[in-house]
Amino acid sequence: KNLYLLLVVSQREGIPLVIPEAWAWGVPVISTDVGAIREIIQDGVNGYLVDPNTNVVDQFVAKIEYLLTHEKDYKILSNKSRESLIPKFSIETMHLRYQDVFEKLAAR
Repeated sequence: KNLYLLLVVSQREGIPLVIPEAWAWGVPVISTDVGAIREIIQDGVNGYLVDPNTNVVDQFVAKIEYLLTHEKDYKILSNKSRESLIPKFSIETMHLRYQDVFEKLAAR
């Protein structure tokens, strides 16, 4: 309840588990657009992506200031963040993904 935003400031990344963990609490994420993060964050829909090839600090500050001054947009982003978690990271979805991986490995 004390966390308002999650900032992921990475130069290299896969899909950090901290993103779906934040979403589970309805905490929006602002992240550098590196690695596979784009696969789960839709810029402006369930979080914000920052171009790592430009002035990262200015971009993060602008996004943070925007969300601090636009409470309605913050709440929408918070809700969309939480909603996007379920279809991608539910127990059922993850079970099917792991089952698929194991079946492919077993077929080799």
